[in-house]
Amino acid sequence: MKHVTITSAALAISVLVSQGAAAQARSFSYVDHNKKAGIETFTRTATSVIGDVVFDSTGTRVHYEGHIAPDGTMPRLDIRVAAPGASTKTQRLISVAVGRDSTRVVERLGSKADTIRVATQAGTMPFINFSTGITEVAIARARALKGSASAVAIPIVMALDFDTPTTAPLPKKVDVGPIEVTFAAGDTVRLGTPKETDRVRIAIGADGHARGIVNGSNAKGQFSGKPTSKAVPPR
Repeated sequence: MKHVTITSAALAISVLVSQGAAAQARSFSYVDHNKKAGIETFTRTATSVIGDVVFDSTGTRVHYEGHIAPDGTMPRLDIRVAAPGASTKTQRLISVAVGRDSTRVVERLGSKADTIRVATQAGTMPFINFSTGITEVAIARARALKGSASAVAIPIVMALDFDTPTTAPLPKKVDVGPIEVTFAAGDTVRLGTPKETDRVRIAIGADGHARGIVNGSNAKGQFSGKPTSKAVPPR
C-alpha cells in the first residue's frame, strides 16, 4: 500500500479552526523510486488535522483540513488540489462527509461538479493515500480500539489516492473498505488492506507521532518518508 454521478451545483470547502491546545507543525520528506517525491507539513491537535503536500516532480499542491471528533473518528475532510499557477477555476476540490451509514463525497474539477454517496459503516474515516498527517489519525483511532488485540481493522473511504488519475470518474476514485493496522514489536505499525501481504511499515512513538515510513520490500519501487526540518513553502 503506497500509497480506496449526480451533478452538484457547488462545493464549499470549510475552514476548520482547532479548539484544542496549540500544536507544532511537523514535516515529512518523501522518496519514491529513489527520487525525491515531495514534502508534507501538517499540524494535528485533538480536534483537527490540517496539512499541505507539495510534489517535487509537478509542483502540485494538496491542502487538506480534517475535523477530528471526540471519539477519534474524522467525520469531515476537505481537500484542495492545485497545479502550479492554477486559478480557483481550475482547482480540484473534494469534500467528504461521513454519516452513520453512508458517506457523501463531492468533487469539483474545473466547471464540473459531481456527487456520490456510498454505503459505509459507523466509524468510517476518510483517507488520503499517502498522507502522514491523515495516517496518524487512523493509527490513533486503531490504538484506541485495539484493547489487547494486536491488529484492528479501520473502515475507510478513499478521499484521494495520488496513484489514481485525476480524470477517472468519481466512482473509480472513491474506494470503500478496511485498512488493517497491526501493532508489531517495539514501535512498528504495519498498515495495509486485507489483501496485501507486504505492507507499509511506520515507526510511531508513544506520543502518536510518526518517526519514519517505508513500504514493503515487495512493492514496485521503494517509497519512504522521514521527518525533516524543511516545510512546505507558502503558496
